[in-house]
Amino acid sequence: MSLWHPGVDLNQGSDPRVLIMTQRHVLLFPDALGSELAQHILSSLPDSVEPVTGEVTDPDGLAARLNELGGVRAAFLPWPYDRAAGRFTAPQNVPAVVEALAEHSGRIVLSSSHGLREGAPATTHNAPHADFHRALEDRVRGSGVPWTILRPCMPAHMTLRWAEAIRSEGVVRGPYAKAARPLIDDRDVAEAVVRTLLDEGHDGASYFLTGSEPLTHEQRAETIGAVIGRPVRYEETPLEEARRMMLRTWPRELADAVLATMALQVIEPELPSPDLEHITGYPPRPFRAWVADHADAFR
Repeated sequence: MSLWHPGVDLNQGSDPRVLIMTQRHVLLFPDALGSELAQHILSSLPDSVEPVTGEVTDPDGLAARLNELGGVRAAFLPWPYDRAAGRFTAPQNVPAVVEALAEHSGRIVLSSSHGLREGAPATTHNAPHADFHRALEDRVRGSGVPWTILRPCMPAHMTLRWAEAIRSEGVVRGPYAKAARPLIDDRDVAEAVVRTLLDEGHDGASYFLTGSEPLTHEQRAETIGAVIGRPVRYEETPLEEARRMMLRTWPRELADAVLATMALQVIEPELPSPDLEHITGYPPRPFRAWVADHADAFR
């Protein structure tokens, strides 16, 4: 079984190494993933795969490695993003990387932006990240090999950003307490990745991956409190204060796009999609199950 995936370093989530595996090997770029998601993908793969490494920042070396392996059956491509720099890693390499995959892979599974899904609001469809992913999607569609596009919504693990505040005082402060969206468990994303890499029937499909139900920030805080056995609440902060906090680490365009999306989610909650169950055969895990698995982080 031959597969491939570019993403985030399995341990640090910061370097451009890729994890490769072919006939016994599938290729993954772990630096674009996040360590927990990468580990879930690896644990969901068949026992027959053998990991090897390459670099998304070195398309020539990547092509040589794929050629040495004799090609792969499929490739999973999430393009890495450098949060500290506020930009995607080596965007100039996109044409060469996709070309290498098209030449040496039978299928490309692309991880893209949920803001590009059909019916997405303008606040996400026109967000800064969306332009990069739109061009990347076009490049993959025009690669000449079968493709599948996965567009996951906000992952549940982003809630770990609340952990320190919950441990210290049981209060999370932020904007738009009533903004609601269906956060997705990394395990569900990992299973969707593996199934679209291994199974037939997904060529030319674009999937929006979500959790089971939209929850507001308040409801997420209350769920965490119920699981850890003590009260946790979400305290809404003034918009300008929240924006100032976000601008400490985020580019202005991204902060404004996120806040605009939250404002819309107060009026029109982001709704669940049936796509995950179509791919995997089971419904998304509830947010409470994710919290139970990560309860120690909040205690």
